[in-house]
Amino acid sequence: MRKGIAIFFLIILLAGALIYGYLNVPFVQEKIASVTEEDFTEENIYSDIESLSMRLDDEILGGSDSFIIYLKGMEADAIAGINETLDGIYGRGATYQQIGAVGNTYVKVQITIEKSINYYAVMAYLENEPIPDNQPKAKELYQVISEIMD
Repeated sequence: MRKGIAIFFLIILLAGALIYGYLNVPFVQEKIASVTEEDFTEENIYSDIESLSMRLDDEILGGSDSFIIYLKGMEADAIAGINETLDGIYGRGATYQQIGAVGNTYVKVQITIEKSINYYAVMAYLENEPIPDNQPKAKELYQVISEIMD
């Protein structure tokens, strides 16, 4: 009976140490997150607006509708002004929503993208991508681009 109680308390102690490590030790957080979070990679962790704005621009040009990142040393609210660093020709970040966290060190954020009419018109012209029906101005711009280029 005493052996069972000792084992029980040992398990409780180990569980407490793991929880403490997950919440407070970045190295432990990274190891756990690399197994539990499929998109937790070094390339997907950002701690400054400049590199994050370059990623947002790449995602817009790549045609993404949204993507997930991890912030280190920044709160999700800190990226609200990211559109000010973009030229906005092809689109912008529409929403930034915290969807999780990895311990106390990393904030998991989903960024949704709003593409501009320029994006749809240029991609239609260059890549023959169809313009969505809800983008009539993009269709008009595409016609103008086509006439000028032809």
